[in-house]
Amino acid sequence: MDRRYNLNSDQTKPRKKLLILVFSLILVLLIVAVGLVSSLFRAANSLMTREGKEANLIASHLMPRFDPVTFSPEGSDLRLKGWYFASKEDFRGNLILVHHQGLDKLEYGLDTLDLVNFFLDQGFNILLFDQRHSGESDGQNSSYGYSEYQDVIAAMGAMYAYSGHKDFLLYGIGSGTTSCLFTWEQLPEEITEEDRANASLNDPLLVREDITGFILDTPVASAYDYIRADLKQETFLQKNFYYRFVPDIVRISSGGPEIVNLIPLLGHIDVPLMVTRNLPETAIPQASVDAFINECGRLKAESSYLTEIGQAGHLNGYLLDKEKYLEDIAYFLNIWF
Repeated sequence: MDRRYNLNSDQTKPRKKLLILVFSLILVLLIVAVGLVSSLFRAANSLMTREGKEANLIASHLMPRFDPVTFSPEGSDLRLKGWYFASKEDFRGNLILVHHQGLDKLEYGLDTLDLVNFFLDQGFNILLFDQRHSGESDGQNSSYGYSEYQDVIAAMGAMYAYSGHKDFLLYGIGSGTTSCLFTWEQLPEEITEEDRANASLNDPLLVREDITGFILDTPVASAYDYIRADLKQETFLQKNFYYRFVPDIVRISSGGPEIVNLIPLLGHIDVPLMVTRNLPETAIPQASVDAFINECGRLKAESSYLTEIGQAGHLNGYLLDKEKYLEDIAYFLNIWF
């Protein structure tokens, strides 16, 4: 009896050691997984909460006369602030400039003044505004267009209240192009009787046809490309995990639309569209911009104008060759507006 007991005891020792080893390995893997997930969320949070440039307090004194406006996205207590400029020329449309992530309503700093005067002379009222977590507006984070499309819709409502017109030309730059495309996609095609019954007295009841066109400066095929452009690509973790998963976390955290590929949205847009960019592009994959432009030319050959500034850069074509940039916009406006 004693021998048998000792034999069984000797056999269980390796098994116990194996179980301890397996559980230890599982524990280590769990710790690594938790650390990795935590690191991914910290990276996403760092992008979304990163402070943008400080508001330029001098610029307001150099601009043409404007009305300061404050408005809020539907269902939000965020206060978004902007400047409304009324054109003295014959009305051709309402232009809303949608700036890039990390910037503000003065996308080009003091050089934005020439852009404002250009559109005013062309007969467009203009709204420059700070998206959430930018410039003078409220907000603790931003999300590369996934939340900001709500800001654009609110801006349309605010501009309608001032101008009395619903003819909106959306002018997006960088991640602002994503905001513009999401705006179109999220607006209803028509207003139902139920919508009218539930609307408040001041609800503008906006629909897609209220958007009359787009000017897009450097749109991309994937909404993730602008997020990835701001991620460091130095370590193995950054190249293989941040690059893959951080954009998903930004999108999910924002509660925005489940859209990554922007190219299919072109098939839904039935208004004129202008695309401009730097060539070569220096900050995001040029193939992504090429893919968007190629599909735009294929799907909207008769209602799009595709142009470029032939100098290397990123979102600075206007600054590199202001004369050509504005001539291209004027050409687009003269054809369709």
